[in-house]
Amino acid sequence: MCLFLATSISVAESPNENASASQRDAWSAYYAAQLPQYKFYLADRPDQPLELPDATLRWSNPLRPGTHGDMFVWSHQGRGVLVGSLFSYYHAKNVRRVAHQFQSLTTDTIVCQYSGGSDFRIEGPGLKFTPIQDAPTPADNRVVRLTQMRMLARSFKASCMNKGVYQPLRGLPQPVYRFEGEAIEDDGAIFAYVMGTDPELLLVISVHQTPDGPQWQYAAARFASEPLQLTRNGETVWDFDDTSKQLGYLSQHGIDLQPDMPMVKKPTE
Repeated sequence: MCLFLATSISVAESPNENASASQRDAWSAYYAAQLPQYKFYLADRPDQPLELPDATLRWSNPLRPGTHGDMFVWSHQGRGVLVGSLFSYYHAKNVRRVAHQFQSLTTDTIVCQYSGGSDFRIEGPGLKFTPIQDAPTPADNRVVRLTQMRMLARSFKASCMNKGVYQPLRGLPQPVYRFEGEAIEDDGAIFAYVMGTDPELLLVISVHQTPDGPQWQYAAARFASEPLQLTRNGETVWDFDDTSKQLGYLSQHGIDLQPDMPMVKKPTE
C-alpha cells in the first residue's frame, strides 16, 4: 500500500528508521485512537453506521524502512465492506507524516463523516465479482468452507510493479477478515497479497446464489497506486494500471504530524 510513496512523496530519512517494539506498539495505539473520528455508512443507509473495527494486520514494507501502519476492516451486517489503513512515514528528522487510505469492497457508495477533517465519499462500485472456474460447490459446513476459500486463494498469484518489473507478492495463508454469517450465502473472506507484510492487493472470495445454486466467486481490489496484476492458472484475470479505471479507492496524506514516539490522545468527538 505504500509503494506509491516512491513516485509521489519524498520520504525523509531518520536515524531511527527501524521502530523499537515499544515504539511500534505506541503507534498501533495511536492508529486505534484515531478510529472514532471516522463514521462510515452506506449512502442509502445513513442510519446504519459501519461497525468500528479492530486492527486486522500490523504491517511494514521492506522497500520503505520506517514506513508502517495498521489495517482495519469495517463491516455491515457481518460482511466486510471497507478496508482501510492508517500509516506513517518520515517527513523530516524524527517527524512522521500520517496518512490514511481506504478501499471499498462493495458496489455501494460509502460516506464518511470525518471529524479529523472534511467529510468525504468513496464512490462505488469498489469491485466486481466473477465466478471461479472449476471451483468446488460451497460446502454446507462453515469450517470446510474456510478450507475451500484458502485453497482457492492459493490458486491465484499476484504481482506488483516495482522499478518497471512485475514482482511477485506473497499471499497470506489466512484471511485478514472472515465474514460472520452462518448461512452459506453470507460466507466469504478477504485475503491479502503483501510485500513484506504490507498489503498491496486484496482478494475477496465469497458465496453467491445463482440459478444453479451457490457458487464461489472472486473480486480483486487494489491497495496500492503501483500497477498490479492477478493471475490464475497462468492467465491474467485482473489488473490495475490506471487510477481512472477503478472507483472505490481514496488516500490522503498529511492528516497529522507526530514525533517518533506518537502522542496518543483520544480525538475530540
